[in-house]
Amino acid sequence: MVSIIIPPVSDCFMPTLGAAQLVAYLKQQGIATKLYDLSAELQTVLLQQEEMLPMVCGKIKKSDASAVHRYTAVTDALFDGDSVPFQISYDSFTSRWDWKEPDDLTGFLSTHAALLPYIEQLPSLPELKTSEYAAFSISFESQLIPALLIATRLRRQRNLSIIFGGSFFYNYLEAFLKLMSALDLVDCLITGPGERILEAIGRTGIRETARSNQFVASTVFGKTLLRQKSGEHCPEVYLPDFTDLDFSRYFSPIKAFPYMIRNICYYGGCRFCNGDRDCGTVQSKDIRQAFLSMSKIAEADDIHNVYIVDAGLSPHDLRAISIMETPVSFSWIANARFEKELDREELVQGLCHKGCRMLRFGLESGSQRILDLMNKGTDVSVAASILQKLHDVGILTHVYLMFGYPGETNADRVETLRFLEQNRCCISSYSVSIFQPIPGTPVYEEIRSRLHLPTSCGADEEYQRILAEVYPSESEYQDILQTVEKVKSVLAGYAHTNAEFYSANIFSEKQCRTEADNVLSIQFVPL
Repeated sequence: MVSIIIPPVSDCFMPTLGAAQLVAYLKQQGIATKLYDLSAELQTVLLQQEEMLPMVCGKIKKSDASAVHRYTAVTDALFDGDSVPFQISYDSFTSRWDWKEPDDLTGFLSTHAALLPYIEQLPSLPELKTSEYAAFSISFESQLIPALLIATRLRRQRNLSIIFGGSFFYNYLEAFLKLMSALDLVDCLITGPGERILEAIGRTGIRETARSNQFVASTVFGKTLLRQKSGEHCPEVYLPDFTDLDFSRYFSPIKAFPYMIRNICYYGGCRFCNGDRDCGTVQSKDIRQAFLSMSKIAEADDIHNVYIVDAGLSPHDLRAISIMETPVSFSWIANARFEKELDREELVQGLCHKGCRMLRFGLESGSQRILDLMNKGTDVSVAASILQKLHDVGILTHVYLMFGYPGETNADRVETLRFLEQNRCCISSYSVSIFQPIPGTPVYEEIRSRLHLPTSCGADEEYQRILAEVYPSESEYQDILQTVEKVKSVLAGYAHTNAEFYSANIFSEKQCRTEADNVLSIQFVPL
């Protein structure tokens, strides 16, 4: 039995898509598999503590139906001050834990032991002891420490094999390998697509899979590292399998499920992004078939809100959706790009009639000069026009902003603030990030080449030197932080922050205003 585990994560409004697709693939290959969302289980455990309800009720206004606010209140009430082991930044998905360089790993984990009594109450722990492999799907940094704590508990319960994998390891592999050297918890680490690797492990075990020459295998600190060979395509995008999950455990009063149509970005040209690395070029069914599949899932599970997680629906996709003859029985959210083809009234009207609730855009900057440096392929005037047209037909919009890109000046940041001020009536929500150089991206390699780093330079030293090149002074970094604060002021009263208006919560904001007076009583089913 292969158990796929979703460790606790801040966005617990709906299941994690990658894990549900992975389970679907393994089951179709005949591998005994079950999906466990320990994040949903843990939030239910926390909110069923008798001591919690008075504290939670005292902190939450009855008119506030935001699930994120409820969760924040619970964790704040459970763990006050600096001892909070489960406090997460909802905008950046970074935790307060300094897990990369712990001086005393055992002591470090023990400082987060306040979470262990609640982990002990997870209903799936007894069942997990029957598994042969416990595979943790980790997407965010905030999941790492809960995953390690749960893995420790499973090791104590039974000496089963622990496997870690997920998109988190694209950016933090080197740091995690250091952690593995001091921690005898993880038997195997999978980097990149894991479908075929887990299928092989399910059939023959970790050791035989490493020896088979099917995959790139290595040993680091006595642990097995596996990844798909370069150039090999992923399996097709499988329909997610949610049959092992209880949707009543998720925060949003209006339930939603995630869905992926294509596993690559159709544009793929942004110089700061490596989201398609190792993903090959395999695409799923066409857009009409995808919407038919979503309709079937919606009807079967009685869940009529869909979060399409693709990097971006192409203009061709959006046009095809807008003119589909068949009605769409669900509301949906998707990522898109500010393409000229989207700047058409008939297109956005068609999307509205076909259930589009929100489109999310990587604006990044309001400076055309910076957008060109990023190779975004975005024209700021087109972006403004698209925002206005979507607003006019009632489609919500989200903009992702990024500050600190190499070459950005204060003047560029002022242009971004001016763009936001001019278009704030058409922006429903936003999120802000500060540029971080990601190994393997074009901008990272450009900086690395410019610095003429010696071959003897280790990965950590290389990253620190590149980071120092991007942010040469503390004052420059502080300028960026001040701009982030100005963004909040410019958009206050117009746009929600990402924390207030995230994932399935977008659907509930629209549809559940009448349920707001019963916030605490409608969400959770006893374990």
